Amino acid sequence: MDIILPVYNISQTMLNRHIQELNKIPKNRIKDFRLIIIDDCSTPSFNPNLSIDMSIKAARVEVDVKWHAEGAINLGFVLANDDWCILTCVDHIIPTNDLVQCLDLKKEKNNIYMFNRFLPNGKSRRKNVPGVCIIHRDDWWRLGGYDEDFCGKHGCADWLTFGCFHSGGEGYNQLSVAKQLRMNFIQTNLKIIEYADECCSLSRANRRNYGIYFKKVKELEQGIYINRSKLNFRWHLTYERVC
Repeated sequence: MDIILPVYNISQTMLNRHIQELNKIPKNRIKDFRLIIIDDCSTPSFNPNLSIDMSIKAARVEVDVKWHAEGAINLGFVLANDDWCILTCVDHIIPTNDLVQCLDLKKEKNNIYMFNRFLPNGKSRRKNVPGVCIIHRDDWWRLGGYDEDFCGKHGCADWLTFGCFHSGGEGYNQLSVAKQLRMNFIQTNLKIIEYADECCSLSRANRRNYGIYFKKVKELEQGIYINRSKLNFRWHLTYERVC
């Protein structure tokens, strides 16, 4: 499985947490993973030569566009080779046991497998985080990938993705792309740990993206939504290691 991890000015503390969990994967299972790191134009550049015995493939976005995770994640799926991908975030840690369970989980195409989110103190957060899931690489693109029109300002991209994943539910009454494609949303027992204090310090004002969001929701309701913005940026490979 490919683990897609976008990074932007990640703290050493948070990086160490990721490395610690990855290093605890049993040797006979770690060979089944590959880490795909997308450096979203960090300053200084992120060094992907990590001290883990795991295959790694890394790329760097060449222009620093604020709130560009959507583009970085799409690039991760472009670089993925394995059929099944684990999409995660820089401020979310998947515990070692849950990573191994991702391998053992019985998976089928047309299904999106979601995690349960917890805080470090064990308190449960809301489920169904679209930015952390297990999904077949082909299904990601069938859903349209992340919409990069939201890049540059914070917010709304996950709302739209959630709407693409679901039909109905709280605040999402539009006809979902997933339903049109006859895809299923599967809640698992897998968990992730969110370190909210490690979120980047960029402005979280999202008013600019509201107009974009409501326009695209209307397209969803009409069944005409298509994501036309993919990889509208320069990037290059920076590192590859095969274990």
